[in-house]
Amino acid sequence: MIKRRAVALVLMVVAVVLTGCMGQGAVTNAGWTVAAERDGTVYTALATGYVLALDAQQGSLIWQYPETQAATGVGCSIARPADEQRAGPLDAVYGPPLVLDDVVVVGSFDGNLQAFDRLSGEPLWSYTVDQAIIGSAVEADGVLYFGSSDGNVYAIDAATQKPVWAQPFRTRNRVWGAPEIDGDRLYVASMDHAVYALDRTNGQLIWERNLGASVPGALTLADGRIYAGSVDRYLTCLNADDGTVLWRSPQYEAWVWGEALVVGDGVYFGSLDGAMHALNVADGAPLWPDVHLEGAIRAGPALLGDAMLVGTETGYVYTVALADGVNSLVFGDRKDEELGAVLSTPVVEGDQAYVTTATGRVVALDLTQRDPVLWVYPPVESK
Repeated sequence: MIKRRAVALVLMVVAVVLTGCMGQGAVTNAGWTVAAERDGTVYTALATGYVLALDAQQGSLIWQYPETQAATGVGCSIARPADEQRAGPLDAVYGPPLVLDDVVVVGSFDGNLQAFDRLSGEPLWSYTVDQAIIGSAVEADGVLYFGSSDGNVYAIDAATQKPVWAQPFRTRNRVWGAPEIDGDRLYVASMDHAVYALDRTNGQLIWERNLGASVPGALTLADGRIYAGSVDRYLTCLNADDGTVLWRSPQYEAWVWGEALVVGDGVYFGSLDGAMHALNVADGAPLWPDVHLEGAIRAGPALLGDAMLVGTETGYVYTVALADGVNSLVFGDRKDEELGAVLSTPVVEGDQAYVTTATGRVVALDLTQRDPVLWVYPPVESK
C-alpha cells in the first residue's frame, strides 16, 4: 500500500510540474500550500494562488493578495511595475516564500518571481522567465538567486530586478530545488543528474558532479558537505570544495526527494515509501534502523529540539527522535479529508509549528499540548 501511494504521489506531482507554462486566464494549476515565519507573522502561498500574511498566534489575517477574488490573466512582461501587476491569484506555488526585511518573494509555475511589501502585501514587482519556477529563491548581498524549469539559474538585483550575471547559468534540464549559498559559491542541482558549484558573483562554473540520476529537490549544505537526494533512491554526500563523492547511502525503496536535515553527527531524511533514514555524516553508516511512517514523505524534516517534525502525504505529522527514531503521531486523522497531504516541510518556531496542506490550509500546532491545534486558516467548516 505504501509503495502504491508513493507511486501515485510521484505521478501526480510530475504530471503537474512537467506540464509547462500555463496560458492566459485564471489559475488553472493548483500548487502546494507553503509557508515561512518571521517576527510573529506566517507568510503563506495557498494552493489557490493567494498569498497571505497571518498572525502566528491567532491565525488572523493581516493581508491578502489579491484582496478579492479576481479573474485577470497572467502577464508575460519582464520586471513589471506595480501599476501593471495582474490582479488575480498567482499560478501554482511549490517553494516556500523568501521573507526578507521589507519584501516577500514568491516564485510560481507561470515563470513569475513576484515581490510583495512585507507589511502591506502590496505587489512591488514581477520578474518573468520562460518556464516554471518550482523552488524558492535565495538571497545574499542584495542578489536573488533561483532556478527554473527552463534549465537556467538566474541572479537578479533585488532592488532593480536587473540581471547580475552576463547571462544565466545553463544546465541541461529542469532546476526544481532552491540553490544553496556558501560565501562566494552557489550550489544547485538539476534534473540533468548533476550538482553544480558556481561562482555566485559571475555565474561561472567551478565544478560539476554527475550523480547518475535526476535530483528533484533542494540540496543541503552543512560543514563543507553537500547532501543530494535523487530519483535512483540514493542520498549522496559530496565534498563542497571540489565535488568529490564522499559516500552514498544504501539504495532505498523509493525516491529521496525532500531536503536532508543535518544535526551534529547525523543526517536525517525521508523517502517516498514513507521511511525516515538516519546516517552518520562521516561515512553514511546507519545511526538507527529505518522508521516507516504512514504515507510518502516528500518534504524534508524540521528540527524540533531533540527530535524532528515530519509530514506525510496522508496528512499525518509525526515527531521522530534524533537519537533512536522513536516516533509519535502528533497531528492527523484518517477520517479528515478537509486538510489533505502535507507536501512541504513544517515550519517550527519554538514549541509551535505551522503545517501546510494540499487543500490550501495552514494549521498552527502547539506541540506542548495534548490537543495541539491552535488554529486552522481558512477554518474548516463544522459538519
